[in-house]
Amino acid sequence: MLNPTIQAVVRLPGFWRHEAFGELKPAVEAYLKRETLTLRQIALVRAYLCQWIGSGIWDANGAAGFIDRARLRDLRQRAGRIVTVADIDEWLALALNEGIDPL
Repeated sequence: MLNPTIQAVVRLPGFWRHEAFGELKPAVEAYLKRETLTLRQIALVRAYLCQWIGSGIWDANGAAGFIDRARLRDLRQRAGRIVTVADIDEWLALALNEGIDPL
């Protein structure tokens, strides 16, 4: 559980499963089922990953060092360049390696 002070200052990323309506949830579910994604679905997943990794919660890690912050910057940049399912796969592998699991 986060310190309430940090919660008040840092906006937590939205989680795809909490979307009641819209296109994101079906797009992520299609990705997880390894179905063929449309360009629109890839764009939705890209936008979701960008907002997830863009959250200030990751910056609030006081234990993160220079290399950790460089990896975070790299993840943020890479998220914006996702255009294929292979890009999603690669980005998720890098994120999981950092202990970040948006799915």
